[in-house]
Amino acid sequence: MRVNPTPTLATAVLVCLFSACASSQGGTSGGMTPPPTAVGSPAAEAVFVVASQHPDPVSLYATNGALRVRLGTLTAWRTLHVQVPPLMVGRGRVVRLVARPIGARRDVATEAFAVERGDQVFWTLTRRLESSPATLHVDLARGR
Repeated sequence: MRVNPTPTLATAVLVCLFSACASSQGGTSGGMTPPPTAVGSPAAEAVFVVASQHPDPVSLYATNGALRVRLGTLTAWRTLHVQVPPLMVGRGRVVRLVARPIGARRDVATEAFAVERGDQVFWTLTRRLESSPATLHVDLARGR
């Protein structure tokens, strides 16, 4: 009895194609983890832009009181664009960005700031993380 290898080959090809599509949809690029929600989507209210000049990989978080959300991992000389988690956007909500070099025991954080819909927060991580400046660009059309 002869077995036809075609169905097995076809199955293997389909598995490879689906794997390639899945990795291109949800994979990572440049050592960064994907953002919780894509920037520019209808749900995007405010954006964090973090650029790294620090030589080591850094884990990034956003904190709001007891809430701490992991934004991703940033490697040297890369930039991460990520939507501000919706629970952290709005009047009276104060946010800090937090960076922790991989393997370190100490965090470095920005000053606290209020983020509203349409704002952009830029943070450049320098070689000395303690002196890394953060700036908030307000949506002027909102008139805050």
